Amino acid sequence: MISLRMLKNTITDFQFLKYIENEHEDAGNASPYSDEALTIFLQGHQDLYLDKQLRLLIEEVNTPVGFIDLYNFDTHTQKASIGIIIAKQYRHKEYAKQAIINLVDYAFKTLHLQALEASIPKQHVGSRKLFERCGFATTNKGADIVTYHITHAMLG
Repeated sequence: MISLRMLKNTITDFQFLKYIENEHEDAGNASPYSDEALTIFLQGHQDLYLDKQLRLLIEEVNTPVGFIDLYNFDTHTQKASIGIIIAKQYRHKEYAKQAIINLVDYAFKTLHLQALEASIPKQHVGSRKLFERCGFATTNKGADIVTYHITHAMLG
């Protein structure tokens, strides 16, 4: 049984955030974030309603395993997008699946959203299968990106 927690980021998460954003093989940045930029992010207020995004640390037994993001948060349309990254050594251990299920639950029950969307590069087959296992359905298959969605109604 996974004992997973999703927490707001703090300055103590600096090294793990730097690893994920700048050094991890899946970091999608054209250029690395500076230490100053990462520190400013971690010291910020991180208000979902102001920033329209929220990054949560995924942790098991005080060990960071990844991050999960809620972004494009829109209270008017009651929709948001979701993204996740798990450090390579923690993949295939159900952390991502549990974190997605937890965030979907939080988004629908606490934030009162009606729909979530995930855009995944076509070549990330494992990620695409993960979202399908979490109940997301394919919305659009583009040349490079596959878009998935889940609605509150789909969960019954």
